[in-house]
Amino acid sequence: MIQNEIGFLGIICSIIQGKLHFLMQAKIEPGNINNIQISPTIQATKSNFTQKHGGKKPKYLEYFLNVKPEDIIVDQIQSEQSSRFFHKRNRNIIIMSKSDIPIENNFKWMTLGQIKRLMHFDNIVNMDTRTVISCLPTYNTMTTKEKLVEISRIKNQPLAKSILDFSELKLTNVFHEINNAKMFEEATLKFVPLDKLESWNMSDKEISNQKSNFKVIYCDISIEGREVTHWTQPLFKATGIAMFGLLTKVINDKRMFLIHIHQEIGCFDTVELGPSIQLEANELHKESQNIVEKIFFSYLKNKKIY
Repeated sequence: MIQNEIGFLGIICSIIQGKLHFLMQAKIEPGNINNIQISPTIQATKSNFTQKHGGKKPKYLEYFLNVKPEDIIVDQIQSEQSSRFFHKRNRNIIIMSKSDIPIENNFKWMTLGQIKRLMHFDNIVNMDTRTVISCLPTYNTMTTKEKLVEISRIKNQPLAKSILDFSELKLTNVFHEINNAKMFEEATLKFVPLDKLESWNMSDKEISNQKSNFKVIYCDISIEGREVTHWTQPLFKATGIAMFGLLTKVINDKRMFLIHIHQEIGCFDTVELGPSIQLEANELHKESQNIVEKIFFSYLKNKKIY
């Protein structure tokens, strides 16, 4: 599916009673399993916030459009589901507000601890919130001696040392491997009409393929409290549950994570860093597994989960 625009995934944060809080939204999405999930302050496509569909502007949009540079914590362009969307990207942005903000219905200030706690439960914190929160900086390269002393008291020292290890040499090696993958990849993409796709079936309700992990369904949607309250759109419907996983190990007293340079068909820049395991539903029971997959599923079977 092609969506040639960059959307907003943004969170406003503020210091409240000495603690960093994030303005979160209880948002209804037509594809949610349980209808409502914890979402970013703003979660809107470019068509939404430019009002191409004639709807209202997303709430709190002006805070992101008028933010001062010194109040920006994170501002990154990140891809979204490159196995489903072609070159789709979002602007992940977190900004600091130093003034009082009126709280609209379905919005609430939450601490990072509360958000992380809710991630322990299925289908509460949505994918976009997890994506934006993951962009938060976990260290400051100008860390003071006092801060280092404070960090030294953390019980989980391997994790603390892992967070503080931002070796430029290691990053150079990572970029080298990524650029090699991009440089020597010779795959070409060709667009064809939908009715020319082999093994895909089109009907009045969906586009499906028995060998695929998803189908495209056609939806007529009515939801109150949105910028647009009624619309039609295609939605991806999963036909199984995928598996994403990270292998982790303490090496030289530091918590390390096994990352994979992963290629997906719709990736804007060929490859990106992915988790140790990234398998679609129809790949979970394949006959042959590489060494990483064998180790991962062995640990998973024996409940050795971090």
